[in-house]
Amino acid sequence: MDRVFLSLVLLVGVASAKNLGIVDGKPAEEGQFPWQVSLQVLVPGLGWAHVCGGSLISKNRVLTAAHCYDSSLHPDYNPELVATPNDIAVLKLATDANTDIPQIGTIPLADVEDDFTGEECTISGWGRTGGDQPISNELMFVDMQQISNALCAWIWGALNIFDEMICIYDPPKSSCNGDSGGPMVCSGKLAGVTSWGQVGCPGSTPSVYTRVSSFIEWIKEQ
Repeated sequence: MDRVFLSLVLLVGVASAKNLGIVDGKPAEEGQFPWQVSLQVLVPGLGWAHVCGGSLISKNRVLTAAHCYDSSLHPDYNPELVATPNDIAVLKLATDANTDIPQIGTIPLADVEDDFTGEECTISGWGRTGGDQPISNELMFVDMQQISNALCAWIWGALNIFDEMICIYDPPKSSCNGDSGGPMVCSGKLAGVTSWGQVGCPGSTPSVYTRVSSFIEWIKEQ
């Protein structure tokens, strides 16, 4: 994916389950998620196509999933694994985003001491609204409960869940194909980056995210 366009969209309205859409969600309103980014690839003869989400964390940096891009990746990311730890990347913009307008803004990162277990968090993206549905033309969102890693590991298996991951689970809601790299926001902070989930997005298992607070120092160095 050597040609990627970052679009800061102004809103109007596991095979591997990487490149996770929002299942059982609803359309976002204009300016509701000003940090939401669409990563798009140029398809010959077809134009630009959405492939992943991302979050604007400063005027010139976007946080997304490592499996969405091929540079600025975390050095310990291993694409050969399905339940991928260290699935995080920082993209640098060629020019600063115009955060002087209300539709575009940044999202603060979760702190190391933050524990969102049991809280209602919000996920958003342009991904599929169901396993057999196309990529959404509208930015969708849904609120889901963040669960402990112990519960997430009990459902997914201990070998698949790492401390650097954070899970949400609220059937039948789910992230889905096309949501990868997008935000999970808890208490107004970016807590997670969409990483992986169950094939077909049935919502019967947790959606798994990269835990942002585990990578604070690395993010600052990028």
